[in-house]
Amino acid sequence: MGTIHKFSPTTPEEMRWSEVEKEAYSPNGVGSHMQRIISRKDGSQNIEFRYFMLNPTDRSNYEKHNYEHLVFIISGRGTILLGDKDYEIGPNDAIFISCDEVHQLRAADDEPLAFLCIVLDKELRFVVHGEQYAELYDSITGDFKKRREWKSYDEMIHR
Repeated sequence: MGTIHKFSPTTPEEMRWSEVEKEAYSPNGVGSHMQRIISRKDGSQNIEFRYFMLNPTDRSNYEKHNYEHLVFIISGRGTILLGDKDYEIGPNDAIFISCDEVHQLRAADDEPLAFLCIVLDKELRFVVHGEQYAELYDSITGDFKKRREWKSYDEMIHR
């Protein structure tokens, strides 16, 4: 059965959906957050629809992994690193991040960056792409930090 989470901002600046938990998301300690608007909790077996808000100067994880995702910029400005090139981004930009592509979204210094992100459900990633991995890099230097690997969905959720 379908699910509807009504858009219900508490202020004009805050994006919010009813009955959707706000999760801390701050790889760089700046206090940003995310919401899983539609996910497995809502009965979705194939996709996860997420909202991210990066505070000014904050950045998403600097990473690569073997699944693709889509990003749509709602508000704010910033840059995205795709591979080894930076691109300016702003409202209504649609971005495709391919499998195994190094990427990082960065908010501008003077305003938050809000975006939607659509990815395959974690379990479906194993069906489509096989074993999963994620490589994380240092947000400032770009140096490799660590690689995580999972052979199955059960291993991923119980690790």
